[in-house]
Amino acid sequence: MSWMSQLYATYEKNVGNGGRLGAAITPIAHMNVNAQLEITLNLQGEFLGARSIPREDAVTLAPVTEASESRSSGVTPHALCDTLSYVAGDFEAYLRERGKKNGPRAKFEQYIENLRKWKESDQSHPKVRAVYTYLTRETLMSDLIKSGLVELDEDGMLSGRKIEGQLCEKAMVRFRIAGSEPGRDGTWTDPSLVQAYIRYFLEHQQGEEAVCYYTGKKQVRSKNHPKGIVAANYGAKLVSPMINGDLPTGEDFKTQSRLTRSVMRHLRKFTVR
Repeated sequence: MSWMSQLYATYEKNVGNGGRLGAAITPIAHMNVNAQLEITLNLQGEFLGARSIPREDAVTLAPVTEASESRSSGVTPHALCDTLSYVAGDFEAYLRERGKKNGPRAKFEQYIENLRKWKESDQSHPKVRAVYTYLTRETLMSDLIKSGLVELDEDGMLSGRKIEGQLCEKAMVRFRIAGSEPGRDGTWTDPSLVQAYIRYFLEHQQGEEAVCYYTGKKQVRSKNHPKGIVAANYGAKLVSPMINGDLPTGEDFKTQSRLTRSVMRHLRKFTVR
C-alpha cells in the first residue's frame, strides 16, 4: 500500500472524532481559515451585532469548493464564510474605484448566487437560509460602520484602517446564529451544517470521472491541489499541480479523485499540525 493509500485509510478511521490520533480531523470540503469579523444574526436573517475576533479565537471551519480552497486570484468564492469583498454587497459603495472586472461587485454576485443554490437545494440548512436572507439586503458594510468596526475617511470612503491586522477587503467573516442550540450557534461549530454541506458538495460535483488509483473507485478526478497545509494563512502546497515547471495535461490528474485529494489534504494537514 502506498503512503497516500495509507493516508486515505487512516482518514476514514479517524475523521470527525480523531480516533486514536486524539483530535478531530478537518472534514472533506472544508478548511480552517482565520476570521477577523463575526456577524450575529437571528434565524430570520436580521442583524443583531458584530465583533472583531482576537487572534486566539480566529480559527474557523469554513465550507469551500475545490476551486476556492486553492484560489490565488480571480473570482472564486468560498461556500459560506469569506472575506468582506465577497460577502458584503455594499462593499463597492465605499470605494473610489468601482466596476472593476474582478472587483467586489463581481465577487459578491458570484458568492450570493452560489449561496442561493445551496439554500434552495435539498441539503439546505436554517443557518444558510438566515445568512442568505441577511446578505441579500446588502447592508453588511453599513452595519459594520454603524458598529464602529469599519472606519471611513472624510469623504465617506474606506479609511484603510485594518481589522485585527487585516486589510478591510481581506477581512474574513464568519456567522453566528442566535437562537440555535448552545455551543452550536456558530456556523463553524454546528455538525449538522457541516454534514449538510458535505452532502451538497458530493452531490453537485462536476467533471470527468476516472478510476482513482488510491481507492479503486470511479470518481470525479481532481484538477487542483489546495494550499494551507501548514497554517490557515500559509499559501504553500505540499503537492503541486506543476510538473517540471509546466502545467500538467489531463492524464496527469486522473490517478487521484477530487474526494481522495480532499481526504489527503486534511490528513496531511493534521500530521504536520
